This record gives sequence, structure tokens and C-alpha cells, in this order.
Amino acid sequence: MPEHLIRLRGGWKLHDLDAEASNATPLTLPVAWESRPVPRRLRLVRKFGRPKIGRARLVLEAVEGLRAMTLNDDSLAVDAAPPGRLDVDLPPLGERNVLVLDVVIESASDEPASPWGNIALAISE
Repeated sequence: MPEHLIRLRGGWKLHDLDAEASNATPLTLPVAWESRPVPRRLRLVRKFGRPKIGRARLVLEAVEGLRAMTLNDDSLAVDAAPPGRLDVDLPPLGERNVLVLDVVIESASDEPASPWGNIALAISE
């Protein structure tokens, strides 16, 4: 069955949960975290519409430090330290959807050598 990837690169909002004023700032993935002091708790929020056809699953790569994930306020299963690639089957999507990722970077050694966050919706017919 053919699969179509919709990369979720742009359109993210970053909230620094440890900052005095956590204003949302635009974010494009993948991203390098070097400019952030550690330890740090970050929340990434991405809105998206429902694909026209097919079932969707979420494909996440290079997401070290991912601690929690919700879709439309419903928790999605997350391995505390996902190695490599994480595939998550999604429930039926609404017309408008909100994906929230909570990330913890605990020390400078936790910062990945390569950019963080290759995330996509995989749509199958």
C-alpha cells in the first residue's frame, strides 16, 4: 500500500516552560538546541488539518528528550527515550488538529549532535 509523507517542518510554536515569560516563538524543524541553556523544558505545538484521504500515523525521528505527546488533548504513547524512529498510530483525525510535544533537555550532553526533530504524518490509502 503506497504511503505519502507530509513533513511537519514549519508552523511550530515553541514555548520555553522554564523561561520567566514563555511567549510562543515560531520554530521550524529540524532545529539545533545549542542556543538554549540546560536543563530546559520545552513545549512544541503544531496545528494541522485532516488529510483528504487515508489513515494517518505519526513518524518521529531524532526526538531525543521527548517526554510526552498529545493530539487534540489526548495522550499518545511515548517511550521515555525513543531510539531512532518512533511510529505512532493516530486515532481518526478531526477537521483541525493540535499536536503537542513536551521535550526535556537535561544537560549539554543530551543535545543531539545532529538537528532535532524530523516529524511527519504518514498517510496510507
